[in-house]
Amino acid sequence: MLILALLSCTNDYLVLEGEETSVLEELEEIDWSQAELIVTSPLSASFVPLEEGTTFSAHLESAEGEIIDFDEITWKSSVASDWNPTGSEFDDTLPIGVHDLQAKAILPNGDRVSSTVGGVLVQSVYAGTYTGNVVVDLITDQLSTACSGAATLTIDSEGEVVDGSANCFLSIQGIDIDGEYLIGAENNRGDLQGAIALDLFGFEVPLDLEGQVSEEGELNAGFSGDLAGFAEIEGELTLTRISREAPL
Repeated sequence: MLILALLSCTNDYLVLEGEETSVLEELEEIDWSQAELIVTSPLSASFVPLEEGTTFSAHLESAEGEIIDFDEITWKSSVASDWNPTGSEFDDTLPIGVHDLQAKAILPNGDRVSSTVGGVLVQSVYAGTYTGNVVVDLITDQLSTACSGAATLTIDSEGEVVDGSANCFLSIQGIDIDGEYLIGAENNRGDLQGAIALDLFGFEVPLDLEGQVSEEGELNAGFSGDLAGFAEIEGELTLTRISREAPL
């Protein structure tokens, strides 16, 4: 029995040595001088949501186009100096900014290879520039009138601060009111709360504003208030994101 046990242990050792030898032989057979490092995610000029992060992946490829099993790949960002992960594939987040990402590897033969992707935008899914329409109803005891105009606003890179303006030309009983509406609100994961101030003849009339903004870039909000006690104002904003460009 003792002999059998020893033989069994010896066989296990020999199998392990054979596996290690096989791996070393495979590595020695690779023509490292022709290896190329390729970043597959994220791609250049891609958008990475601040709230979600993304998958970072890169691999070595032989001259014949075959993927080489190699995990010692280091990463760095042009924006975040303290971001230095290692690996061929992992999930992670980056700070706000437009990043140039470089993946680097030192090969077994001593060669160094690298690959860079540029213009990777990291910011909130809500951030950007929005344009659209404003519709305003002015109601008094005797009559009502309405107008429509243009509106533009921005949501900052963190997806929280909403700023902008709208214009709407009202005419009531021969009086023309070229009103400018100054928008200031906060976004909390799609819920908008704030105010829209009507700049009327140099005086600001505050109106309550609330609404929603989607990750896809659709913004809808309503506002209402009292105009110096002689009229009620109700309005609606309907905007669409036209650009991810946003204030920092």
